[in-house]
Amino acid sequence: MSNISMLEIAELEKTELAPFIKKTLESKAPDPAFHAIMGHNPELAKSMYVAWGTVFQTGKVDHKLKEIIRVKLSRAADCNYWGNVRSASAKQQGLTEAKIDEGIDEYESSHNFTEAEKVALRYSELMDTCPEKIDEKFYSELAKHYTTEEIIELGVYIGFNVGYHRFFGTLDFYPMFAPDGKLVDQKTSREIYGDTPVSHL
Repeated sequence: MSNISMLEIAELEKTELAPFIKKTLESKAPDPAFHAIMGHNPELAKSMYVAWGTVFQTGKVDHKLKEIIRVKLSRAADCNYWGNVRSASAKQQGLTEAKIDEGIDEYESSHNFTEAEKVALRYSELMDTCPEKIDEKFYSELAKHYTTEEIIELGVYIGFNVGYHRFFGTLDFYPMFAPDGKLVDQKTSREIYGDTPVSHL
């Protein structure tokens, strides 16, 4: 059982959150469980969902790279919700679970990531664990690969995810989508995903 009660989606679909829940059924990251928790504060649920959509689905930084960063940070936070949801659009764009795993575990030595992608992944790692190491020298390295606009986009996105995953991880709830795309209840989802977010391979 989650540490905060989860509202019934069928009831939420009768409220002002209905159009947002419809979007979660399509995007899958977040999925409807987001509103089952956040729906306790509807205005904040709407604002945070819109903010999330802006930092995740728009901008100039590649969406697939953002998805790898998101899963990387959620695993680091041991968040069973964000660590187990997957972006439908990132999948449609060709991102595989194997590439996500590689981006988390061995991106530094991988030939499948560009130098720009590696420095972005390093940025996310340092922001989460050693922000004091993100200094003038590091920003100069980022600037070799990204414009100032893109650096701001990356920084906001990473910061957003670090906070989101830490908070959601304490709530102890799971996605409503199984890896095969079927909607499941929390008991089944917990049985499928286990105690720690891992690869879906």
